[in-house]
Amino acid sequence: MKKVSICVPTYGKPEYVRQLLDSTSRQTLTDYEVIITDDTDGSEVQEVALSYQDTRIRYYKNPQKLGHIFNWNRAIELAEGQYIKIMFSDDWFTYDTSLEEYVALLEQHPEAGFAFSLSMQVSDHESYARVIPDDFIVKLKQDYRYLFTGNFAGAPSGIIYRNNGIKFDEKSNWASDLELYLHLLSENPVFAFSERPLVSIGLHGEQYTYLFKKRDMRIFNDYYFMFERVMDISWSEIF
Repeated sequence: MKKVSICVPTYGKPEYVRQLLDSTSRQTLTDYEVIITDDTDGSEVQEVALSYQDTRIRYYKNPQKLGHIFNWNRAIELAEGQYIKIMFSDDWFTYDTSLEEYVALLEQHPEAGFAFSLSMQVSDHESYARVIPDDFIVKLKQDYRYLFTGNFAGAPSGIIYRNNGIKFDEKSNWASDLELYLHLLSENPVFAFSERPLVSIGLHGEQYTYLFKKRDMRIFNDYYFMFERVMDISWSEIF
């Protein structure tokens, strides 16, 4: 069994996939597999993946398009590693030691099932480190449901968790990442955290969250669903 499964759902943009795989190939921790699930029509992502001639890279072409969250889960389902490290294809590891540091977060805290780090936010025009409120970690340790007030944990590429069968909820949409984190923490509220920006998040207009309008009912429905799950209470008990 590999130490880490790096799960990379893709849809086009082979130049981003190459950037990610380049950063992966430089990692000081080498006990990993890369799971690429490809929703692309053409063969451009496959050509990039196979060009590395690395047996740790496992490429899967979806016979038919799965769609965003279903493709994300397909990569997780195929993972055989001890830890799940989600990496969206337009993101990359900031440092050569990033993967090693992520694994250390869980191995140095065996009681934790989930860990996350800060990240760099990178666009064509700027690059800056994400920050979170000073008291966020303290409050999250006191009650994991505090995460419901705002996704300060960041993008899925900034997390790592034990391979326990938990995936994205396929009923979720805009808040699918937040729902995943709350699910993980509801199973085990102990987590580990690094203030180092171990991943870089590529910012551009084609990201999944940009597909939603500000007043999109799918956003409301996601929060409605999560509120009932996290607070363990239904709206009928309130009204």
